[in-house]
This record gives sequence, structure tokens and C-alpha cells, in this order.
Amino acid sequence: EKLVKLSEVLFLSLFTSILCFFVPTQTSWYCRDKRDIVDGCHDSPFWDLQSEFQFNCRENQYNELGKVLLGSREEAMEAILSNPSAFKPQTLITVGVLFFILMVSTYGVSLPFGIFMPTILIGSSLGGYLGSFFDENLGRSVSPSTFALLGAAALLSGIQRNAVSLCVILMEGTGTTEIIIPVAITVVCARQVGNMLTHGLYEMGMDFKDYPYLNHVVKQELDMFKVSDIMTKDVTTLKCIESAGDIERVLHETSVHGFPVIDVNQKLVGLVRRDQLVALLECGIFIEESVHSFKKLDSQYISSDDYHPAVFDNALHIKNDRYDADILEDISDVRAILDDDLDANEWLSDNLIESGGKSMIFPDQSLLQGNISASGKNRVVTKNGVIMIVLKAEDRLQHINIRAIMNRGPYCVIEGAPVSNAYSMFTKLGLRHLCVLGSNGCSQVVGILTRSNFNKRNLERKTGFLL
Repeated sequence: EKLVKLSEVLFLSLFTSILCFFVPTQTSWYCRDKRDIVDGCHDSPFWDLQSEFQFNCRENQYNELGKVLLGSREEAMEAILSNPSAFKPQTLITVGVLFFILMVSTYGVSLPFGIFMPTILIGSSLGGYLGSFFDENLGRSVSPSTFALLGAAALLSGIQRNAVSLCVILMEGTGTTEIIIPVAITVVCARQVGNMLTHGLYEMGMDFKDYPYLNHVVKQELDMFKVSDIMTKDVTTLKCIESAGDIERVLHETSVHGFPVIDVNQKLVGLVRRDQLVALLECGIFIEESVHSFKKLDSQYISSDDYHPAVFDNALHIKNDRYDADILEDISDVRAILDDDLDANEWLSDNLIESGGKSMIFPDQSLLQGNISASGKNRVVTKNGVIMIVLKAEDRLQHINIRAIMNRGPYCVIEGAPVSNAYSMFTKLGLRHLCVLGSNGCSQVVGILTRSNFNKRNLERKTGFLL
């Protein structure tokens, strides 16, 4: 794969370099006398001509197209936007067409060729050409520079589908605030026409890269299908109290980033993320009591030794749960817990408060309520972009309280609900996981929905409709 990318970069670099060098030399149209430079253009650094831009032209001449292609692109854009009439029409139309072909052919490759600046150069060149044509043939006063700016605005809006931000950028960059209304009308019209024809460039790029991007527009065809038709049925669930070894095995055997948490009756009680589990195991946040000493109380596992009202405060998100913490009289105790290296455990050190000679480790959304024991050298590894952990042998027998870190209010949907409802909920709320419960009313997890389930290709494959 690296060799393919390197070959692609080498080929495109060689191709564009040869093209930009040989096109100006193939015709004499682009040769101009230096004395033909418009008087008002002398202030632009673009017209500071050097002998290297003579190419195949005669003495005291310069190659106008070669100056644009091989000179400074910023200076060329400034010169075209300020006065397109100073350029030959052939130069403007050639620059617009040539750069458009290069931009389209190089989009999405390994070498970043850019989109924003080439689009401005293409749009200003084609708009300037049209403005110069109107100025010469309509017999009325037309400003080619205005058409150049409108051409850049139209092409940018049609490609990127920006609106307000694009108007602000163009006004700030050019200082031509007097034509803000024509620019705004052009931007809105170009965006509307583009939306009627196809998707925006960045949305097409996400489809090309197979990113799980979801459009917020819900297709009516999805009303005919149920959530059970598209959901992932093979769901990996975790219990409120799990051994560290079992969690390590689950992290290695799966690549999902969210796990539904169930109680002894198989009912959904929460959702925990992969990174939260990895952080717990890495820092050694274990409960010291044996799993067999836990009893069931009000549908949750708690230690018989540690039962107190703060457990229920934490479950109900009452504010005073954060003060149920371990008070340490000496900072040396904290450093012992954190293996003599506080900075190496940022996840724990962020939850350390020092005041009045005392130190307090308080629980938050990710920390366990209860005793903390040091782990030492549990290693976090990454495999195919998925984080997992390798535990020490003695830590695999420890247990963690998942209920202390899980999201106790995950969004859910019934398996018989229309796909359109689940899709709308998922996109509007910005969810990453949507638990699917059975229709029998027992709150049992029968599936899960993620972005991949709502992906256009997956929906078309599952439903048989072209969306």
C-alpha cells in the first residue's frame, strides 16, 4: 500500500510539472510585449517580470500563461481578481480549464493538492473571461473584476456548499464590501443549483473514503422497514460486576466501542464505552472484595460492606455523590497508589484535589466509587486502530464495578419501531450507539445500532431500496 501511494505521488507530481511547463511553449498566443502591461497593474507584484518567464518568446517579451502556471499562485489570483482585462482572454480560459482538469483528476489522492485556492483561481479566471467578453461586446460599462469575484464565489459555493462563511471570507479577503449583495445572491443560487444536481464535494469525498457519515434527511422509504431488519443482532453485553480477565478477553475479541450493561435478569441498565474500560484496567481501579461477597439489592450489585446512601445518590446523579471520596492525609499515599509517577497516570491525576495538606481522589463519570488499588504495568495496545489492554496475570482475577462508570441513561428503541424513527433519533441527537430492546416489554437487549447500520450501503443492502 505504501508503494502504491508513493508511485501515485511520483506520477502525479511528474505529470503536473510536465503539463505546466510544456503547455505555455506550444503556442505563441501567450507571448506579450512587456510594454503592453496596463499602467494600473504596475503596483501588483505579479507584473514584476523576470527573464525566466520568457520561455519561447522573443526579446522584451514574456509568456503570460507561463507566468501564471509557474509563478506565484497568490500573486496570479490577486492580479486576476483586481484587473482581469490586463490578461489575454486565451490566458484566462486556458488557466480556468487547465486547473479545473487538474483539480478534478487529483482530488482524493494521497498527495494533498488543495481545493480552496485552486477553486478561487479557476472561478476568478472563468469569471474574468466572461466579464471581459461582456465589456468588449455589449458596448456598456461592465466591471470584469466584479465578474471575477462572482465567478470565484459561484464555484466555491457550488463545490463546497458554503453560504454565509463564504461571503464573509470573500469580503474580508478582497475588501469589496460594496458588492456584498451580488455576492450573496450568487452564493445562494450556486449552492441551490449544486444541491439539485449532486452532493457537495466533501460529502462525496466521505463516500469515496467510506466514512460513516449520515445525512440528516430521512428517506420516506425507511418507514416501511423495522429496526430489527437493519440492527446488529450479535451483541456483546457485560454484567454490572465483571472480572478483569473477562473484560480483557472481550476487548481483544471484539472491535466495537460500546457495550450494553445488563443485570441478572438480562435487563438493560446502562452502556459503557471501550475507552472507559481500558482506562479502568490500565489504572487498576478494582474492587477488593470477592465477587461472591456481593449481594443483589434494588436491581444492582453493591458490596455488603460498603452499602451506604451515597450508592443510591450516585445512581440518581445527586450532586453530593462526588464528595464520597477517599481522603488521604499525605501526598505520599497518592504517589504510592499511582506507582510513584503521578504524571504518567493523567486519567487519575486529573481527579486529584490537594487542599490544606490533604489530598482527595474523587469519583467522576469515569472513576469507581470505592477503594483504589494500584495495578502497575498493564499495557494499552492498539490493533487495527482499536485500543485494548494486556493485563498482568494476577490482575485478571480482580473485579471492576462497571455500574460506577457506565452511562445509566442510554437511548433505546424497540425492535419493531420504524427505521425512519431510529434514524432521525440517531442523527438529531448525535448518538454513537442506540440499544435495541425486545418488543416483549422486558427491557432485554436484542440488538444495537451504530453508524455502520445506518450507512447508505448497509441500508440499501438490508432493505433492497436504492436511497
